[in-house]
Amino acid sequence: GTGTTTAGKMYYLNSGSAWADASCTIAASGGIGLLGIAIGSNPTSNGMLVRGFYDVASHLSGTFTVGQPVYVTGAPPAAGGKVGVNQPSGSGQIVRVVGYCTTTANVIYFNPSSEYIELA
Repeated sequence: GTGTTTAGKMYYLNSGSAWADASCTIAASGGIGLLGIAIGSNPTSNGMLVRGFYDVASHLSGTFTVGQPVYVTGAPPAAGGKVGVNQPSGSGQIVRVVGYCTTTANVIYFNPSSEYIELA
């Protein structure tokens, strides 16, 4: 995919083959499709983490707790691209587990589920 990214933020691969901020507010940007954490500012040369361990300290919402699930959270532009330990709860929001907190502070095992639900 193409685009400009920020290391540590979570993105989804949109239909135009560009990485865009992931969000729990729209199914197309957080529920459906491929998610990745940016390794640098250029996904073409730096790559995107689609599964593995990553320190999300600067892009984590909520309090890190060992073993707790991590979800797609936030709405772009201000809060888009974050992962959160609090499950989205608003009407129309997307709930998708993207990983789990490990025993190392702020490091998650990023392994997005292929399934999501939209809250009524």
